[in-house]
Amino acid sequence: MVSSAPLIEVVALILMRWDAKIVVEKRKPGKGYPGKLGLVGGKVEAPETHEQACIREAAEETGLAIEPGSLVPICATVSEPYRISSYYATWTGLSQFNLESTWTGLEGQ
Repeated sequence: MVSSAPLIEVVALILMRWDAKIVVEKRKPGKGYPGKLGLVGGKVEAPETHEQACIREAAEETGLAIEPGSLVPICATVSEPYRISSYYATWTGLSQFNLESTWTGLEGQ
């Protein structure tokens, strides 16, 4: 059965380094899939745009500064109650990399 409730907008970021490693973070206790690795991202807060949410989430979760205008849409999917929009992004700097985040390769995937 399809719900008539509005979907919760969520963004996910693919932040790739020069050697093709991407940033992943360990999910916090109390969240879905605690302790598992996942992409940087989160809910879009009103009245944010997807770009603003991506910039905020990257700064909060990793310390990486996303370059405004650098987002490239990858895909969007619905997994009720969420609409998850994925983006590739570049960053301009690193203030302090969050130790709960790490770079990982996709070898063997």
